[in-house]
Amino acid sequence: MKTLLFAALLVPLSCVRAQDEKRLPEELAVTRSIVMQDADELESTVGFNFFKFRDQKQITTAAEFEYGLTDRWELDAEVPYQFVNPNGARAANGVGDVETAVRYNVIPMDKQPMALNVGLTVGVPTGDRLHDLGEGRLTLAPFFTASTWAGPVNAQLNCAWERAVSNSGEEPRDNFVYNVAILYPIHQWFLALEGNGASTHELTTYYVTPELIWKPTTRLQFLIAAPIGVTRTAADYGIVASVTLELDNITHRGIDKD
Repeated sequence: MKTLLFAALLVPLSCVRAQDEKRLPEELAVTRSIVMQDADELESTVGFNFFKFRDQKQITTAAEFEYGLTDRWELDAEVPYQFVNPNGARAANGVGDVETAVRYNVIPMDKQPMALNVGLTVGVPTGDRLHDLGEGRLTLAPFFTASTWAGPVNAQLNCAWERAVSNSGEEPRDNFVYNVAILYPIHQWFLALEGNGASTHELTTYYVTPELIWKPTTRLQFLIAAPIGVTRTAADYGIVASVTLELDNITHRGIDKD
């Protein structure tokens, strides 16, 4: 009888442990993924976004890079190229605002049932504000991402506070970003649903984003998603697609454990 009780307790615990160690998607459509890069590991993502607003269409292609300095510290960078086509006006295109970030893995995924990392993003005003290709101001955005498993389902929460260091025009200096993602793994596939919001003291923009992710290998990922605008300031709809590739031992400096 004691053996049966012990087995009944052990099986759920082993399932929870196995779920914690599942390989989650490297990237999500909007929410910043809990997954970070190991030491000397480089991840590169090519992304495509299309959004249909009431007054214009926006297309963005972006190159994203994540590099693991150590098993806990990571450097990120994103360089977007944007196309803006306003209704009844001349279209414009060019480099948007470049972003760089640093992240620290506070609670790695394989240590506790809950994972947590924190970081800081710097937004550089490289885009042309006059043609809606950038915000025209320097921003700082501390953020965190938390993740946990509930049975076979993974939940991730990503929040950020973006503060404009330099101001441009009369736009609010503070922008609060909050994203939640629910993921259900099916072998090499993930069904995901995100809620993506951003609020200033003047308005709130919110999307519901269903998506499909395929990871044929641990180093390659494909993603497609369809954000649906909920609030008046959001786009009517959008399309997000990306391809992610991981490379190990980039500088051949070996494994650096913290």
